[in-house]
Amino acid sequence: MHDVAGAQREYEEAVRLRLASPGLYGALGVTREAMGDTAGAQAALRKAVKAEPRLAVAWRELGVLAEKGSHWTEARRLYERALAAEPDGADTLFDHARVCLRLGIGRRPGAARSIS
Repeated sequence: MHDVAGAQREYEEAVRLRLASPGLYGALGVTREAMGDTAGAQAALRKAVKAEPRLAVAWRELGVLAEKGSHWTEARRLYERALAAEPDGADTLFDHARVCLRLGIGRRPGAARSIS
């Protein structure tokens, strides 16, 4: 069983001690989201990409958060940032394709929409 709350406490302590790195901020963002703190997750993930703009996992997680909030255009932009850093990221490719379909990008005219 995963101890997300325990991991979050450890990450928060590392940040408090000024031991934070881009990867740590990314991990903190993921744990904050898992604990239901969307705003805190976004803040940590934004610190991660500010410190390391090529941190694909943080861009992807920001995209996931935007998608959860039904911010489709923003999600697409964030997934594209993740793909710029990691072009072969399978999860991000899938997420990006799903959002593009939601936006009607890449569909043939008259094609049935199969996602809800």
